[in-house]
Amino acid sequence: MKHEEFQDLLEGYVDETLDRPTRRTVDSHLSECDECRAILDHVHPVDLSEYGTSTVDDRAMRRIVRRSILRTAVDAALVLVVGVLVLGLLSALIFQPLVINRGGRAANAVRASVDMATMLNPGAVVTGFQMQPGLVDRDISIEVLLPVGSGTHDLGPLEASLGALSLVRSDGGPPWGFIGPEGFDGSAVEQLSRLGEGTVATIMVSYDRPLSVDEAQQIADGAAHDIRVTWAGFDVSEPADAIPAWLPGQSLGYATCIGERDIPDEVFEATSSGFGRSMNSDPASIRTALEATRDGLANVLESPALTESVTDSIGAPPNELIRVMNRLNADDPGVVSLVMTGPSVELQAFLIDSGAANTARVLAVDFYNWSTPVCGR
Repeated sequence: MKHEEFQDLLEGYVDETLDRPTRRTVDSHLSECDECRAILDHVHPVDLSEYGTSTVDDRAMRRIVRRSILRTAVDAALVLVVGVLVLGLLSALIFQPLVINRGGRAANAVRASVDMATMLNPGAVVTGFQMQPGLVDRDISIEVLLPVGSGTHDLGPLEASLGALSLVRSDGGPPWGFIGPEGFDGSAVEQLSRLGEGTVATIMVSYDRPLSVDEAQQIADGAAHDIRVTWAGFDVSEPADAIPAWLPGQSLGYATCIGERDIPDEVFEATSSGFGRSMNSDPASIRTALEATRDGLANVLESPALTESVTDSIGAPPNELIRVMNRLNADDPGVVSLVMTGPSVELQAFLIDSGAANTARVLAVDFYNWSTPVCGR
């Protein structure tokens, strides 16, 4: 190969486009030729990409792109995880205790929901609740049942969300809307007679003349008929004996034989809390129901925001709850309604013997399940 031919190959040598045999030949020539080495020092790689002649390794390029996309996705996921953790910590350590539950706000709202559901629904018993804190609120679900014999009739859950500003029903309704049973129309005695011996029922009896607490307790303790008094309603009507339009069932009351009434403060400190209660094995107590009604209303009146929420939801005047509390604080405000359950034939006999047939209505019926003692009897 001539000297000039070696010089023509120097550019390819620099750009590494020569095949191996040719490159070895050029290496051998460069080791002996000072002139070609001097020329080589001034030769630089030529960039031909702008002319569209550069070669690209497609496979390597795809690997680079995939790695870049994967790295971007991983980085985004890490940022999202870190963001969620930060928000969770801010919610648990700052927002929940300082905003949602400031001054025991969440505890008071749940207690009020439990109490108002019981007080506004003749015969109803709250058997438990679940509270699930979110980032900026707490979702509350309350189970409301109506005792029927030894069993229960599900009235459906009462669901609400406690946010930074207010307590709102999840279905758009008021926080403590009336969820009580509608009952059956017609004569209670006639309905009970049609049920026969194979069923139990729950009825509500209203009294035109308020009974004293002792008189109502005698009915609850009476052994003449195999029935149980499960709820007592107290007279909170206007002084002129006008029943307030907001008052369902013409009375405000509470269950007479329930389990632990107070909700421990520690359940509100967990991320998810539940509290259950049941019909107690202790005998029915009218006075316990009265104290529970007073305590429930006092809890609401401790918070102006709760008081406003309750009065707005039931359509009552702003000072209505104070007036009701004053009536309840009397030595004996009077019992105007009792909810009782038992075998249908026993309830029928009680209504006939007591002369209360015209003021009773059947709330619910069920198959005969009277084997388990109810309210300690």
